[in-house]
Amino acid sequence: MYYYDTCSIYKECDVHIFVLNFLKIKDLNKKISRRDILCGLIEYLEENKDVLKIENDKRSFKIINELRIFFENCLFVAHSREEYINIPSIMSYSQLTQYVKYCIILPIDIYYDSEEYLINQKKFINTISEELLAFVLFPDHISYWIHLGHDVNLRNFSNIK
Repeated sequence: MYYYDTCSIYKECDVHIFVLNFLKIKDLNKKISRRDILCGLIEYLEENKDVLKIENDKRSFKIINELRIFFENCLFVAHSREEYINIPSIMSYSQLTQYVKYCIILPIDIYYDSEEYLINQKKFINTISEELLAFVLFPDHISYWIHLGHDVNLRNFSNIK
């Protein structure tokens, strides 16, 4: 087991590309604090509350679209660290903090800091649709492609009904 608290809530740390992309930060060398990550997630939830809201429950939200991609990347990082976690389809605000540790880069992590990888990751995220997320049989593979920033040909999924 690795010690994750080497980075306090306010200390700025190196983060994975998918975090910078989610927070819409273009500087690949930018260090982000855990607080900034949580604030970015909460800001996203507020901006998309109409789509993510659960009827009669103000404390929970759906994990779909870009938020799903973000958490699948966290899942990929966890698996690469030999930790096996699940991403629920509905999450509460209090559960957000347990995933932040997968945003911070540890010495054992696979990390690609190339601008080319980030551009390919953005292409993939811009191309992916909710329909694709619903029909993908192997979400771990999608997470792997997103995390590594591979350009994925989505035409194979366009005929799925």
